[in-house]
Amino acid sequence: MYPYNQTSKEISRIQNEIFEKSKLHYEQHTLWNEYIVLLAETNETRGTAISYNCGRTLSNYTADLIFVGQTKEEVEQNFVYTPVEIIYVPSHYFWTKDDYRYLENEVKTFSQMRELALSIISRISDALEKEKMSNKISQVCGPITGGGKGSIKENLKIFSKTIHKLNGENNNFVLDQMPFEPVMHDLAKDWLAQHPSEKYCKPIFDEFYLPIFESGLIKKFFFIHGWQSSKGAQWEHDQAIRLKIEIECLPENFV
Repeated sequence: MYPYNQTSKEISRIQNEIFEKSKLHYEQHTLWNEYIVLLAETNETRGTAISYNCGRTLSNYTADLIFVGQTKEEVEQNFVYTPVEIIYVPSHYFWTKDDYRYLENEVKTFSQMRELALSIISRISDALEKEKMSNKISQVCGPITGGGKGSIKENLKIFSKTIHKLNGENNNFVLDQMPFEPVMHDLAKDWLAQHPSEKYCKPIFDEFYLPIFESGLIKKFFFIHGWQSSKGAQWEHDQAIRLKIEIECLPENFV
């Protein structure tokens, strides 16, 4: 199992320097090599980074694949070398290369995406059970497409920082649902185009999140300050009460 407590704080610190404080492309940062070494020591996959291309509209996000131990050829195939602002980097290590590739290339429905999420959550649960750890699997809830800071970009930044901080303290095991967001955005866009009278994409709730919550695998929700401004977060709060999932509302200055 990934030696979470031993390296997570150092990884988070360097990650913050590279992706939050620096305007350089991540590979140009002086700490990049040290970062890769730390990740390689965990013998796990890094995952995707959701980036915003500065030359596009706010709705256009791309997922750059970042895998530990890739060859130069693989990196060149996966990276898009254009000026981008990294707004989100995964903080958890229970995703595999196959998970990311399946999400990027195969997932065409909310149901497929849900089954992938359940597989990842089950993997976390099995690892905790194997290590005889009593830690709860949790999830961060809050505004993304509506409410919050007023834009997807700023809301994603808050999500990223919150997940990173929670995963770096108190032995939290937070489900990192953010890699699903670009695919979910595209699926929702297609669904709403086919259902013009609908204001919200119902399958996000009914086909993706609800079965995950009802699985009983997620035991706690962390709500970002201002969650009440999001219809989706309000719905998650209602489900938490119904399903008796533990709720913790984070303070305004948490990140």
